[in-house]
Amino acid sequence: TPMSHQPQGDGPAPTPEELREQVEHTRDELGQAVEALAAKADVKAQTKAKAAEVKEQAAEQAALLTGQLRDKASHAAELIKD
Repeated sequence: TPMSHQPQGDGPAPTPEELREQVEHTRDELGQAVEALAAKADVKAQTKAKAAEVKEQAAEQAALLTGQLRDKASHAAELIKD
């Protein structure tokens, strides 16, 4: 088994250099994990923002179409009167 997984007192104590390597390796792994979590959170935030944008655009489109229909109905009513 690798030295980093040996229990305390089983074999020689790790050298300061080995300890530094273990710490550096752990730091790298932790940094990668944090980056992965941040990226995942960013994707969720972007997805929510995009959904809100699409919803807003749909509401604007619906309002525009409703206005156009009113105008056409009003115009048709005027034509019928004439």
